[in-house]
Formats: sequence, C-alpha cells, structure tokens
Amino acid sequence: MGEGPSSPFITRAGEYALRALVRLAEREGGVVTAHELAGAIHAPPAYLSRVLRPFIDAGVLSAKRGAGGGFLLVRRPDEISLLDVLTIVGGCTALHSNELAPDDADAPPFTHAIARVIRRAERECLAVLASATLADVAEPTRPGGYTGAIVPLRVERGGQPQYGGASSRPPTE
Repeated sequence: MGEGPSSPFITRAGEYALRALVRLAEREGGVVTAHELAGAIHAPPAYLSRVLRPFIDAGVLSAKRGAGGGFLLVRRPDEISLLDVLTIVGGCTALHSNELAPDDADAPPFTHAIARVIRRAERECLAVLASATLADVAEPTRPGGYTGAIVPLRVERGGQPQYGGASSRPPTE
C-alpha cells in the first residue's frame, strides 16, 4: 500500500483499518498476532496498533499482549459495515467534509451547484459503504457476498437519480 489510499474519500488509517478487519473476518474468530496482521496488509506494525485501538474501545476487537496474543474480531463480520469501520477510525473524509459553497451572497451560483453535486456524491459513496459488510468482502463468493458489481447510476437533468436495470434498487442509507 505504499502509494497511499486507493480512494480520495478514504484516509490511510481508514484503508489500513478496512484491510485489517477484513483479514480478521477471514480468520473466522481466530487470533492474529499484530506482526502477522501488519505483514498481511503491508502496514507498519506500530501504526496499525494505533489505528486499531478505537476498535478495541468500541468493542469490535479484543487484544491480548504476550505469547499467544494478538487481535480478535469479537463481533460478527456480517454485523459490521465498511461504513462502521470508517466511522470508528475517522477514516472517511466524506464523513468530515465541510460546506464547500461559501456563505458569501456574491458567490457565483455555480459554486453552490458544485457543492450540491459533491455532497450528493459523498452521500452515494456512504450508502455503498453502508451496504457492504466485512463478511461480504471477506467472502465475496458466498451467496449475497459483495462481488464488486456496481449498479449504474443515471441522473436525469433536474430529476432524481435513476438506477440502471429493472431489478436494480438504490443503495440503502
């Protein structure tokens, strides 16, 4: 992961947290040492330990020091959305975005329009993250698992979003 986060919406801490928790979900309740976990997701061990601390505090992980110690996922992977992970670690910039449109009444109208489009994009991103669980991405081939298929979105000018296909449905919030 040397090149940085793979999304402009997700921080480095957020990406490490996602990778680590998915790896723990793959282990199905097994303890994974900090060294093994850091190696598996290509993260600096000390930094990863700091990133995972909020998950221990939130009751998502447990940690044990010493021989036989490591991290353990204590909640079921199908109960933890990717958005939950990013919320706990503060790893999604869309969760912390500021109003992009200035308060200045003299600002050009397109400035406010741009802000509305970006806020909408953030909402769509958050909806997708909320709809996928650790179990979905840890086991993409299981029934109901996340395969990476994205429902195409069309936006009619001045209208509501239109999701592609007759069986398509909008992302849940």
